[in-house]
Amino acid sequence: MLEAAFSTQFLNRVYNSSVTFQNFDLKRFLLSVFVWSAIGLNGVIAASNEIWVCSFNIQFLGFTKERDNIGLAQLLKDEGCDIVVVEELVAPPSEQYLGRSALNNFPIFPRDAYDLLNLKSKKYLAAPQNLRVFPPGPEFGTTQEALDAMLFNPGIVRFDPIIPEPKATEFFDAMASVGFIDFILSDEDTGPQKHHSNTTASEWWLAFFNSKKLEIAKDLPYGFLDRYRAGSDKFDRVPFAFPFRSKNKRLDFVLIPVHLAAEAKKVLDRQKELRAIDEWIADHSKQEHDFIVLGDTNIQKKAELARILSRADAKNKWRSLNEDCDPTNTMPQRKKGKPYEQVFYNPDFTTEAELPESLTASQKSKNFIVISLIDKMKSRWQTLHPGEDYPGGRENAAGAWIDYDHDKFRMNYSDHNPIKFLLKVPKNDDD
Repeated sequence: MLEAAFSTQFLNRVYNSSVTFQNFDLKRFLLSVFVWSAIGLNGVIAASNEIWVCSFNIQFLGFTKERDNIGLAQLLKDEGCDIVVVEELVAPPSEQYLGRSALNNFPIFPRDAYDLLNLKSKKYLAAPQNLRVFPPGPEFGTTQEALDAMLFNPGIVRFDPIIPEPKATEFFDAMASVGFIDFILSDEDTGPQKHHSNTTASEWWLAFFNSKKLEIAKDLPYGFLDRYRAGSDKFDRVPFAFPFRSKNKRLDFVLIPVHLAAEAKKVLDRQKELRAIDEWIADHSKQEHDFIVLGDTNIQKKAELARILSRADAKNKWRSLNEDCDPTNTMPQRKKGKPYEQVFYNPDFTTEAELPESLTASQKSKNFIVISLIDKMKSRWQTLHPGEDYPGGRENAAGAWIDYDHDKFRMNYSDHNPIKFLLKVPKNDDD
């Protein structure tokens, strides 16, 4: 160890010295400096080998004006999150942020080609010079390919402009204000029936990351899991894979956030979506083995999760950090709790050394932490809204939870609690 080698040389020199100056014991001072430096060094090393991943479904993010973006951003910082995967961003941020997405390329659309925008978008002819557009369609790999094709066949494709939503920009501003500078935004939005609309009908995939610990791994599989981003026959909302690698190159992994079919009765639809994810992973497993599927699965109860984990084509393959099915929605009444958030992984590849089941040796502390929004946001609400009832409710003398205003609470915060788990950087990467 670096500390051990340094300490031997350092202590020998100090103990062989008898320097003092006006009753000041230099040896004692230097020893105290060394001890505290060693403690600090150990802490830095430990922190750099730990990656806290958070998944947070923020309902209708970018759509509601009541959202306490600063409060949510500060909470995520206080929780020590190194990666924050966000579900339900329903509108894009400003061009400033589109241009900073770490993985994707949102090209500036040529101003002299504005007549190629969709007719419904003609009102945006006065848009700024740096207007960006959605990918033109599954038949083209990139926007540039479509532009090149028009040289031979003018009018072959029309483009939808990306229209920034100020309410989405406010969330990015809040995250940046607390240090979440680096992020990946999916190429476009995705929805069950339509997309390219700043409404709750579709959503973007978003992941903030700590660039002091992590880098983007473009050599790993990434991007949408289906070429059709709206009306896909495989997914309600097509997942987007995020590729990461630790700065020391000892851990790489792919995060696949999901927002599976929402209605309680759509059990078979959710199973179908997970099978499609299995197939995509199998097709890309030559490049990487550490795939983690996380997010809002809309799984309703333990029996449904058991069927998913034990289905014939996935037997002994996937596990979940939330196999106990701890509720992750914000409903305080226990009977209304749902285990929506799950973290699936393959223990044959993503081992205990990388993704421990427990945070302590006693196995009493699960590596799946539900962060209670009701508990965490109460003090801030009381500061910002003195004298106004907290929409998170309260516990009465009998121990029952009362006065919970679900609509008001989810519009200000969310209807899901964020969850987090720990990844550890091993001594060597196993793939």
